[in-house]
Amino acid sequence: MYRQRMHLFPKTQEDWMELMRLSDEYNKLAADKGWTQGTLWMPTVGGSEVVAEFDYVDLATFQRESEVMYAEPDMMAMSGKIWALGSAREPYSELLQTMPGLA
Repeated sequence: MYRQRMHLFPKTQEDWMELMRLSDEYNKLAADKGWTQGTLWMPTVGGSEVVAEFDYVDLATFQRESEVMYAEPDMMAMSGKIWALGSAREPYSELLQTMPGLA
């Protein structure tokens, strides 16, 4: 399994609310297209961070969905809005995989 994590750091309450709204829109569009939907996480205690996680069965699925997403104007516009939100820190993305023999 592959898990993509996008770490976002909304700066204001308005940025938090806009991130939630855009994430809902993103998931609706992803569902309509049959793509992986994300889940938002935040610390119970600690810093001001939102982590969006997307789980993929394999790397080929991640790559295929990424390629078609980049070709979808509505999805790219929405992604651009998410990454452009006011941020207390530089947002970043990572891709994790399960460790062989331990899964």
